[in-house]
Amino acid sequence: MFAKICLLLFYFFNPQNGLIKDKYFSFYFEDSFYIVENDSIFSTKNGQHYEGIPHDIQWTDFNFNSVNMEDHVLLISDGGGLVYRFKDNEIQRLDKSFNHRNKYGSFDFEYQNKLFSYAGYGLFTNSSKLTYYQRDSKQWFDFLYHPDSEFPKGRRRPIGQIFDSTLYIGGGMFESANQNLALETIYLDDFWKLDLTTHKWTYLGKSNFGSTFALENLFSLNTKSILYKGGSLIIYRNSINHVDIKNNSFTNFPNANTNLYSDVSRIIYNPNSDLFLLPVTNHDSGFDQFSFISSANFIGMPEVSKQLYKPTFNYLNFIIGLGVFLIIIIVIILKPIKLTKNKLLVTLSQIQNELNDEEFKIFKFILDQHPQPVTFPNILNFYEPSLSYESRIKKLRLTLTRIDEVSSKYAKRKVLVFSKNKNDKRIKQVSFLDIPG
Repeated sequence: MFAKICLLLFYFFNPQNGLIKDKYFSFYFEDSFYIVENDSIFSTKNGQHYEGIPHDIQWTDFNFNSVNMEDHVLLISDGGGLVYRFKDNEIQRLDKSFNHRNKYGSFDFEYQNKLFSYAGYGLFTNSSKLTYYQRDSKQWFDFLYHPDSEFPKGRRRPIGQIFDSTLYIGGGMFESANQNLALETIYLDDFWKLDLTTHKWTYLGKSNFGSTFALENLFSLNTKSILYKGGSLIIYRNSINHVDIKNNSFTNFPNANTNLYSDVSRIIYNPNSDLFLLPVTNHDSGFDQFSFISSANFIGMPEVSKQLYKPTFNYLNFIIGLGVFLIIIIVIILKPIKLTKNKLLVTLSQIQNELNDEEFKIFKFILDQHPQPVTFPNILNFYEPSLSYESRIKKLRLTLTRIDEVSSKYAKRKVLVFSKNKNDKRIKQVSFLDIPG
């Protein structure tokens, strides 16, 4: 009897029959879509078959963003702060934080298997901060910008893109009180990038649309932004566009199936199956029902892309670079450069007299390869193969020390330099340094 009751309950709440609007959220993981409602998690690949499992999370609301990690999904409250993990069909709360309520409309992303959140709005503030979630303390911290770096204005709903160690952002909404103390929305048209290793921002340019394109269409509360093939799909009214900040590209899809998303509240794209999940409200029942459609049938073929923003020209860097170039030209004209190799060739006979035969062969080998460095394994071939590896390494160190002493004597400064191979950091290499003389 209990099993029959459970089966009937599952049938009633089955997403195929619809779910209560605003009483669920959805995300993807691997090749499946997941729909989380009050006490159940439903999974499906294409909507033809659903599997449901119970959960015991007490949701206060269903406003969550999702970020896919290596082997799990992190769920972040829309206002920031709360962090849940979905793994092995279970949801577990991770944070020891609280609902911040100041990151609505943020851009959340993964970098080096860490969770980051950029910008957002809340508590009457437009945030310009980048924050990250620390697993050990289970708290959020500010990602500090370089003190010499100008950074973008605070905003909500920016377009975001992460590539390698660079965060690209642009546009968004800035809300503030005007002279009449009424809330006014300004739509931003600037584009930036942040080097996540140096913590420095770089201004890329201003929107290239001018008066021919309403920025409100890109960033309003009714516009949907979906990560898609390296950039973002921007969906509004009867138009779908693809924005790629890194490659400065804006592409329109004029043949998009606009009838599919006129009443859609939120769209999820799964890159692993190339399917879109579209929840459509049934106006008769009031429930949301789900459609699944491929990208080819949804967005169609693009037209020719155009430039997204006008790249900025940095006059200061140009002037500095030009000045350095002119100084180099003047130095070359007034004082010819005599390279290290030339110096050593002129004194080759004296150097040979001070080195033994083995040392001189290695010295000559390094000199002949100049300016390319010589790896230690190549030099070790000069020694008898019967010697152990440790013995050859020891002899190599002594030889290079002696070569360094003699060559520096005739070059009038230290010229032997050591480095690591670009292709394999474990391999050491040696070369002569070019210097003016």
